[in-house]
Formats: sequence, structure tokens, C-alpha cells
Amino acid sequence: MNTATIDKLGLAPVQAELARIDALASKADVPGLLAHYQRLGIKALFSFGEQQDFKNARKQIGVIDAAGLGLPERDYYLRTGAGDVTIRAQYLAHVTAVLHQLGSTPAQAATGAQKILDFETALATATLDITAQRDPKNIYHLTPVADLAKLTPGFAWPTFFAAVGGPAMTEVNVAQPAFFTALDQLLAATDLATLKLYFRYWVVLSTPGTALPAALDAESFNFYSHQLRGTPQQQPRWKRCSAAVDNALGEALGQLYVAQSFPPASKAATQQMVRDIEAAME
Repeated sequence: MNTATIDKLGLAPVQAELARIDALASKADVPGLLAHYQRLGIKALFSFGEQQDFKNARKQIGVIDAAGLGLPERDYYLRTGAGDVTIRAQYLAHVTAVLHQLGSTPAQAATGAQKILDFETALATATLDITAQRDPKNIYHLTPVADLAKLTPGFAWPTFFAAVGGPAMTEVNVAQPAFFTALDQLLAATDLATLKLYFRYWVVLSTPGTALPAALDAESFNFYSHQLRGTPQQQPRWKRCSAAVDNALGEALGQLYVAQSFPPASKAATQQMVRDIEAAME
């Protein structure tokens, strides 16, 4: 809630992550960076997590899936209608504004934003559409971890899994194999400077607006909520903060709410009411 301090801090809360990106010496460092990002909930390029095995409900398995799109899903990048062209232009302007606030000159920001949009469009082209993803057969490909090198020979999965800190696995669900084949080729064809720009934007994209300076927070709202979803104005900050706490710590917040709003006398009265209703129904 202390917006004055947040604005005074500026980019300091994310500076360590921006510095980590700047320190990338080669593409060989990317798997380690992405593992670190997965632990922070930043789904740049792809996502890694766990799911119930579709063929064995008693089993939880690892899963890697397509991700890394700043727009809601692939078709926003590929449709040719006037509305989609407008959204892409608005997104380009948004990414340009973010890069400028991260320190790029206006010209550098415009060029960098176009590179990010082109890169994400390539990711989108390799991603299954949302209809295809609804069919479990299309997103279930249990693969030995040792065979991932055949799918993406240029990506060091042992480095990634060691850095991400998950349990040892012998197999993983590669939800979209064609995506990872294309991703491997895309990483090989993309220069490190463009990847750094993409990662810088994704640090901001994945940081709650309430933790960012007012200008970045307003920019995020303007595109993602106002232009993309039609929300007329930002919610009061206290509502956004309470919603964030509820989303992250719902059970703990619920205990505080019950303690304040549902004392023992209310519980006893409610239980008596239920007993009375049961008796009447009998």
C-alpha cells in the first residue's frame, strides 16, 4: 500500500533479475536462467511443473509445456482480422513503453519490442491452438528424460533439472513435442541480445503490478486490463492487495476472517438452525 516507497525504490525490487539477464555470457547459460525463473513462477519460453498422470490417477508426473506468450494465446498472433491487428499494434506499443521504462531509448525500445513480438509470434506458430489442447491425446507424450536430448539437442536438460531443484525423474510428459523441436531451432536462430530483451520484458510481465512503480503498473493495466479486456478503470489499491493475499494465502486469510466475522456464538446458532430445519423436515 505504500506507493511512495514503491515509487522511490523504482526498479530496485527486480534489479537482481535484470542483472542476472545482463550477465548471460552465452546461450549455454539459458537453461540455468530458465530453471531459476520457473522457481519464481516466470513461464518464459515454456512451463515446467507437475500433473496427474492421465493414464494412472495414483501417479503425479513432471510436465513441460509450451508457454512464453505475452498475449493470451496463439491465435492473437496469427489471426488476420482488423481487431487482432489492432491488438498486436497495442501490444507492440505496450512492450515498447515497458522497455523504455527499463532504460532503453525510445528508438531502442521500439526496435526491441518488434524483436520480442517477432520472437513470440514464432513461439505461437509452434504452439497448439486451444481447441487442440482440449484433447488429452494431443497433450500427453510420456517421454524418458534421457530422450529429451533427441527432441531438443541444443538445450541442456540435465542443467535445467539440476538447477530447478525438483525430485529426480526418469520420464516427463512433453505436452507439445513439436513445440519443443521448434523452440530448439528458434533458440539456435535467435541472437543472445534478442533473448535478453525478451527475458527482461518477462521479468516485468511476471511481477505483480502492485510491486512496481506507478508508471509500469499503469502501463500494465492500460494494455492487459483496459485495451485487451475492456476494464474501464483500475480497482482501488486496497482491493487489489486484498485479492492478491486471498489468491496466495486463501486458507490463512479465511481463518482470520472467520475469527473476526464468525464467532463461536454464530457457529452455535447456525448449528442449532440446521438441527431445527432437520427436525422440521422429519
